[in-house]
Amino acid sequence: MISKIKKPISIMLVLLMVFSVFAAVPITAGAVDYGENIDIYASELKAGDSFGGNINLEISADSVFVLKGGRFGRGLGSLFNVCDEDFRIDLGIYGNYQNGTFIVEKGGGFEFSPCDKNGNCTDRWYVLEVDGSTVTLGGYPNPEKYTVTWENWDGTNLKTETVEEGTIPAYDGTPEKERDDEYTYTFSGWTPEVLPVRGNVTYTAQFVPAIHHNPVPLYDKEGNIVYYYCEHCGNAYYDAEGTNLTATFTFVENSEGNYTLKLYTGDDIECVVVPDTYNGKPVTAVGNTSSNLLSDSPFYHRPEHVKTIIFGDNIKTLHRRAVYGTWELNKVYIGKGLEKAENGALSGAYPNPFEVYFDTPNANLNTYFINNVYLNLVAYAPHEGATAESLKNLADGYTKSHKFIGTDAHSYSDSSDVKWKWNSGYTSAEASIKCDGCDYTETLTDNEIEITNNEGKCVYTAAVEHEGHTYTTTYTANTTHFSGHSLTLRGDIGVNFYLNLTDDELADGVRVNFSRNGKNDSVLLDSTAEKDEKTGFYIATCYVCAAEMNDEITAAITIGKTSLDETDTYKVKDYADEIIENKNNKFSEELVTLAKTMLNYGAKAQAQFNYNTENPANAGVDYPLVALDETEINDINIAIPSKADINSALGNTGIEYYGYSLILETKTTLRFYFKKNGADVSGLRFVDYFDDVVGTVYDYSDDFCYVEINDIAAYQLAYDYELKCADTSLGSFSALSYVKDVLQNVKDNQVLTDTVTSLYRYNKAAIAYFNSTFRG
Repeated sequence: MISKIKKPISIMLVLLMVFSVFAAVPITAGAVDYGENIDIYASELKAGDSFGGNINLEISADSVFVLKGGRFGRGLGSLFNVCDEDFRIDLGIYGNYQNGTFIVEKGGGFEFSPCDKNGNCTDRWYVLEVDGSTVTLGGYPNPEKYTVTWENWDGTNLKTETVEEGTIPAYDGTPEKERDDEYTYTFSGWTPEVLPVRGNVTYTAQFVPAIHHNPVPLYDKEGNIVYYYCEHCGNAYYDAEGTNLTATFTFVENSEGNYTLKLYTGDDIECVVVPDTYNGKPVTAVGNTSSNLLSDSPFYHRPEHVKTIIFGDNIKTLHRRAVYGTWELNKVYIGKGLEKAENGALSGAYPNPFEVYFDTPNANLNTYFINNVYLNLVAYAPHEGATAESLKNLADGYTKSHKFIGTDAHSYSDSSDVKWKWNSGYTSAEASIKCDGCDYTETLTDNEIEITNNEGKCVYTAAVEHEGHTYTTTYTANTTHFSGHSLTLRGDIGVNFYLNLTDDELADGVRVNFSRNGKNDSVLLDSTAEKDEKTGFYIATCYVCAAEMNDEITAAITIGKTSLDETDTYKVKDYADEIIENKNNKFSEELVTLAKTMLNYGAKAQAQFNYNTENPANAGVDYPLVALDETEINDINIAIPSKADINSALGNTGIEYYGYSLILETKTTLRFYFKKNGADVSGLRFVDYFDDVVGTVYDYSDDFCYVEINDIAAYQLAYDYELKCADTSLGSFSALSYVKDVLQNVKDNQVLTDTVTSLYRYNKAAIAYFNSTFRG
């Protein structure tokens, strides 16, 4: 029998489980008005049949359930008789309400909650299913099953189980997480939240951390436990369980990122051991930097029982009035790390005598950090002889009295820190041996140096004995150092001197001094110098001007402060002649041509500057200088500076172009001169193809300045650079601009013509040589 409508229509997720009592029972519909009861009997329900009355439940030809008419604010309730048992079937309908019709698609949307006649309902659900044109009320297929995994916080598997869809899983137990140095952990639940299962799911245990005390013991100087200290909370306790609070240390972060002891509270202990660390970082200071206020003292509240304070090795700074307020204090222990004690750091205590114990006195403590007229100061330090130097400024003249006491002798070992210093001739060596426990050093000298020869190297050995320990050192030097020569062929003109040097010599610094015709240059080689990959030697280069190719260069060596008698003499022409001779065809044709054109260039430069003309660089070289024909001159595709054009481009800047020159020193330089006329010349510069600045402006005099490109290599003489003033281009020029200018416009100076011609031939030979080197 169908009862009155009693339950509202709602939209909810359908939970599906097996209920075996109802086994596919067909039902027959009869017409019924809203609110009436009818009997329903098992029979076939065909398409078009319906529950009549104000509420019509139809099955259409396309297997879509349609609920028509009626009041849809309620649900449909019915009493259904099966197997002589009375059941009430509560029907919930889920679908879309459209224009007076509630449509539920095939495959779901109807929930049935079977209840017996006494009102006891099951938790199993049934659906109205469509099979062709037959509507059946029966058990839904077996529910889906899913995997539930329970994991601990670190991913450890606690349990894996299979549960039916819709079941709320539960873990039988309580996960645990072990405490660490700082925290204990309490289980707080699972993530995600445990809900009815809809698919495979993994739950991870969550924990709430809580700081635990984990106190560690702090000891006095006799090895007794004074109290237990919590490194993470700053509290001190009587026992390791963290009970019976004794004292509290308050710390603040300092500028170093470490901690400063700001406040101590506690009245019931006589010995205060300042902790070395707090929250994993060192405690490096005591007191407040503003320090003129008495309330800035960590002990300002005047703990009555404190008689001893122990500062650990991490304390580097004691600020002013660091212990002020400890009226009964009479002993202070200072660790190894103290670097600074402000004036009056230990003032404010009155017992006599007042004792200060230093683990390692620091000679840099030059401050009166005890200034109390009432005190009789006694300072103890661990090493005899160290106290006078290290502690002489410990107390000022107002302290009532003071004395220094050394408690033991200096200590040394085989691994003591020793600094050695050799004299200039390696005939003696001085050893400074540092005490293992303080900064004191003992100085001893060995004047009997042992000298041995090892594979052509001279080995000096020094040794001293002290306090039962022997300390030795060696110094290795080469007996000969000069090992060969070559020319600089990367664009500059010079001689490479090859040197055989030891690591000891480089550590001392090797200065190679060059002299030629009254000129002196030098090159310093030290431990950062790199060996030549091909020869394994170190290289020192002496550069020369074009006119100096036939000048003799003398090289001498100074190692540290010791000048050696060994010298070497060589000149550019020597090696160039060796290339030109080319015994056994050792050198390439391009290199031979480069050497010839270079010596021609050197000889013409000698004539140009009237320098050493009786010894021309190309003497003995059969390689005539060939003048450039018109075609070659025209092929020099570079502009010649025009005074009119450059000044026109300068416009109203006030700057006036004056001229240019090519300077043939050790570095070839192209220089342009300008008259300033009081204008801003800072925008004058040369830039390369990438607009990078390669030449800046320099003052030549009060009225003139110049812009130059320095160190132009032989193969780069044709490279052009743009001359600019601010953002204005004044033209692009190269070193060959000068060559072209002379060849086209100078007709009455054959010496100058020969010089630029030889420079041009040298440039072409250099390009050919470097191209062949690149190809090879």
